[in-house]
Amino acid sequence: MTSAVVLFASLARSTSVPLFGLVLVQLHLVRQLGDVDSSIHALLHIGLQHCAFYASGGSMSLATVDLSQSYNGLRSYQPAIVALLTFLSNFGLPLVWSLAEPLPGPLQHRIAFHCLALLALAVSATVMRAHLFVLTVFSPALLYRAVWSLGIPSIELLRSVVDVHAIV
Repeated sequence: MTSAVVLFASLARSTSVPLFGLVLVQLHLVRQLGDVDSSIHALLHIGLQHCAFYASGGSMSLATVDLSQSYNGLRSYQPAIVALLTFLSNFGLPLVWSLAEPLPGPLQHRIAFHCLALLALAVSATVMRAHLFVLTVFSPALLYRAVWSLGIPSIELLRSVVDVHAIV
């Protein structure tokens, strides 16, 4: 976990680096809660993921996508690595929450939550398709939600596979 925090902090904006310490303190406090219902724990976890994203300067605007660390260490343009570095630099704090501890309940419930959030946003964009600001409001929000819905659960799934193979 420590190496992941160091990696995410090195890819984050310099103004967001102190927030990694704050997230680690929050993680410690959440672990001290003791026996809490698993659904409340999962909602708290997902809520604090979102709080960490917005606290680091993220928003649902394409103007806030941080590309400054996307080409770190690359000698030539490699789209897959640039996309991965962009994802890690923009979603580092939520990823710390995802990788800190396994959430209670199956991964399918968390994936269902992200899919329902994406569906709700897509339905609202469809209903508001004639709105003047549909391209400036809903399109970036759909892109962010799609990346969040695919990226965060993918990292959690990768972590669970690695944990299972580490046990065996």
